[in-house]
Amino acid sequence: MAWRARYCSLKQIADQSKSPISPNPRAFIASPMKQSGFNALRIHRGKVWRRRAALMCAALCLAAGSGVVTAAAPQDGVLGTWVTPGGKSHVTIEAGPHGTYAGRIVWLRHPDYPHDYPANDSDQALAGRPKVDNHNPDRKLRNRPILGLRVISGFHWNASDNAYVGGACYDPTDGKTYHCRMWLTDGGKELKLRGYVWIFYKTQTWRRLSGH
Repeated sequence: MAWRARYCSLKQIADQSKSPISPNPRAFIASPMKQSGFNALRIHRGKVWRRRAALMCAALCLAAGSGVVTAAAPQDGVLGTWVTPGGKSHVTIEAGPHGTYAGRIVWLRHPDYPHDYPANDSDQALAGRPKVDNHNPDRKLRNRPILGLRVISGFHWNASDNAYVGGACYDPTDGKTYHCRMWLTDGGKELKLRGYVWIFYKTQTWRRLSGH
């Protein structure tokens, strides 16, 4: 009987050592320190998500605000680059100080004078050179490059007329400045410019450059 009892006790010990389940149930109970660590991690993640949500709300508010400002400024429809009649040049109109609008030449189909350009006392040696404001009544300004020259200035938006008024247009081909008004047509794809000389006037149509 003694040897049988000894055999049973040894077998029980061997079976316990092979069991995948730990005989100590305390091994599966998280310590208070581990539980506090888990709670801290959850709190940190909550703060991160709240911070991200606040940033997203702020971005949406800014986007909505910018949309309202754009919708409230229909006069800015004139901004952009326009093609003059015959596609001879491109003029970019920009916003200026105190609610004004101005435009300058940014592209020329023929930026240089032809090589057979006639020379005279005021147009000496211009053949083959970049075009300049050689017809300006002020002789000091006749060497200004045409490319980059401001040809529209001083326009203000008049909501009652739905037009831009009070401005001037400069024509570098003859050196003359005209009192002008301009307005948009064809859903903002066309710009009408009307220059006045006494009781006479002439109207041009500019087309918006694609993508501008």
